[in-house]
Amino acid sequence: EIVDCDWSSDVCSSDLWSRPQPFFTGPKQMGQLPAGAIASMMLWDQIHHRGQLSVYLRMAGGSVPSIYGPSADEPW
Repeated sequence: EIVDCDWSSDVCSSDLWSRPQPFFTGPKQMGQLPAGAIASMMLWDQIHHRGQLSVYLRMAGGSVPSIYGPSADEPW
């Protein structure tokens, strides 16, 4: 059963975060991972790609916008 709850609220208990969920584990392979592990991987992936984008912007002569807070290029 796929976990369906409001992740931003207190409704999701620790047993929901640890409940196995279907996830890609390899080429043409599905496996089971805890919902919390999937959420954590997605968060770290977004952080990683935001870092890549900021490096590419600076290399191209651009400035990094202050999307999630002030940056060195655009303080608040």
